[in-house]
Amino acid sequence: DWSELRAETIRLLQQDRELREIAGLVGVDALEDQDRLVLEGARIAREFLIGQNAFHPNDAFSTVAKTYHLARLLWTFMRAGGEALSSGIGFEKLDLAAVRVAFGAVKTAPAAELDARIADTEQTIADMGET
Repeated sequence: DWSELRAETIRLLQQDRELREIAGLVGVDALEDQDRLVLEGARIAREFLIGQNAFHPNDAFSTVAKTYHLARLLWTFMRAGGEALSSGIGFEKLDLAAVRVAFGAVKTAPAAELDARIADTEQTIADMGET
């Protein structure tokens, strides 16, 4: 499961690089919603999965379990976002701000609160397309 999550994340970041090049020419708003979801997923990967804050006590070092859960949540987000877009919900209607806050809460959660923050994030992802 971990190697699959890792490989998918690497592919996502490669797609992001290509899409950012295109977006630089035509603008992000000109991209299709699915492509914008890829850009957002890659942003979440860079900010919450890969990036670390050496000055934050709970983020200076990330356990393997926390890293795994963040990667799994990223792909939960990508699947749920894709399903929402396929059902006709526009990209602008997705509550991405709440998703980012929830990912941040997992990233900085102390070990004792990790499971609760993961559950909160799963619920936030499930609710992101509801208006």
